[in-house]
Amino acid sequence: MPYRSPRTVSSPVETPTNIRYWVLGGFCVAAAIAYTQRYGINLLVPYIQDEVGLDKDQMGVVMGGFFIGYAATQVPAGWLGDRWGARKALSLYALVWSFATALMGAAWDWASLVAIWTLAGAAQAGLFPCAVIGVRDWMPSTRRAVASGMLSTFMNVGAVCAPLLAGWLLVYYSWREAFVWLSILGIAWASWYFWWFRDSPADHPSVNDAERNLIAGGETASNAPGQKPSTPWLRLATSPRMWLICAQHFLRAAAQVFFGTWFGTFLLESGISQSEVALIASIPPALLITGSLVGGILSDWLLQSTGSRRIARQGLAVVNLLLCASMFAIAAGAQDAYLRVGLISAGCLFMTIGGVNAYAITMDVGGRHVATVFSTMNMCGSIGAAAFPVYVGKVLDATGNWDYILFSIAAIYIAAAACWALLNPNGTLFDEPPKP
Repeated sequence: MPYRSPRTVSSPVETPTNIRYWVLGGFCVAAAIAYTQRYGINLLVPYIQDEVGLDKDQMGVVMGGFFIGYAATQVPAGWLGDRWGARKALSLYALVWSFATALMGAAWDWASLVAIWTLAGAAQAGLFPCAVIGVRDWMPSTRRAVASGMLSTFMNVGAVCAPLLAGWLLVYYSWREAFVWLSILGIAWASWYFWWFRDSPADHPSVNDAERNLIAGGETASNAPGQKPSTPWLRLATSPRMWLICAQHFLRAAAQVFFGTWFGTFLLESGISQSEVALIASIPPALLITGSLVGGILSDWLLQSTGSRRIARQGLAVVNLLLCASMFAIAAGAQDAYLRVGLISAGCLFMTIGGVNAYAITMDVGGRHVATVFSTMNMCGSIGAAAFPVYVGKVLDATGNWDYILFSIAAIYIAAAACWALLNPNGTLFDEPPKP
């Protein structure tokens, strides 16, 4: 028989599993549920006021209480997430904020409303720090920015769904029962998450070696060699750039929270019929989704095309925040209710296109302390979000004029644009300030 050389048999290449995308999807669903519960109060405000007997000033304090709790526990919640891991910590947070949402249906007076809604805000503070931990440990380094954009998108999906779901619930149930129904979403998610999620890909039985290797292709903060560096708190506290980052987020969050608190009341008192309020109230959050996607793509495209953070991050933010301010200023002078809503909605789109860079700038300048920089910025945003609903309630009780509120929002966005104009986006916060 003729000689035949042996055939080399190649080993099949293992295809990576896709559990990391299920993990990201879980965090995105959590963000949507949290914002549905958080913003669901928007359409329930008039019913709460009528039954409990609250004026706008008191109702503003109730809504502001959520963000006071959110701001106060932002850093501790992130610290506990680092200590316990995202699985235990976030499951607990989701259960607490969901039970607090249900308890709103049992509130009997102003003080109980403030206390319960503040507790809900305190528990929700742990959502994004834990999500950042999960994204860090489950996504390759080259996909973390996209993952962050998806979290922001689904956050706004929840804001869109909130008035629609709350409006539908009010057709069949009281405002008290509506809170209970809203809470079920979070309780169900927390139960699934604790059962299915694992803090490390190495511990999840459905992840194969190929996916583990793919995830580990870029070092994560949790598996990087060497000891984790201590947080340079003094440098952070004395950095003018950190002050500007926190100031712009304080201002933007203060103005944006209007849509999750007083916007439904604004629509009713502007002459929009009750049957249209739920649909119209969902338009600005829907544009926030569009703006998040457009702003992220545009910013990264500008950075790749020009190589300049001043253009891609700073310039895009300044231009769009000024456009946003102009929309609110024009809306304040408009007489037609639907025109005002259209202008305000356009302002939301511009605001998000520019504002999406707030997340990007923390990654650009945060160095090895991105989570700390992000949490500090987010804490300041929470303080702004807590203060503005209270301010709106006081102004309306004193004047009854919504134009003052729209002019105030325009001024806030101008101030936010000024912060961005002064902010140097190059280098990191922990290096010597680079030359422009």
